[in-house]
Amino acid sequence: MRLASLPFPQVRTPSSALAEPNYAEPRPDDLVQDLRAIAPDNVSAFVAAAVRHELDRRRLHAFVDELVSELGPSDEAEVARYSELFAATAAVADADWEASS
Repeated sequence: MRLASLPFPQVRTPSSALAEPNYAEPRPDDLVQDLRAIAPDNVSAFVAAAVRHELDRRRLHAFVDELVSELGPSDEAEVARYSELFAATAAVADADWEASS
């Protein structure tokens, strides 16, 4: 799997930026304000971590797509069973962590 093959959103070009704005997108001023509020001392580190998270997420999706193409779709009943097991294990781990705090 190559990073170049991962899907990336379309980047607005200067000509498309002159079109009517899409209000579903955050305005850059709002985005900068939010970044400064959440990471006042190191916006660059926060942005780098967010980019790393997004790249990891896209790699994971590409890997899952690869597995589905090789092995076929997952069995939904089995996914539900393991999801319940995971949730139960996570709840126990959370309780243990809270008890030790």
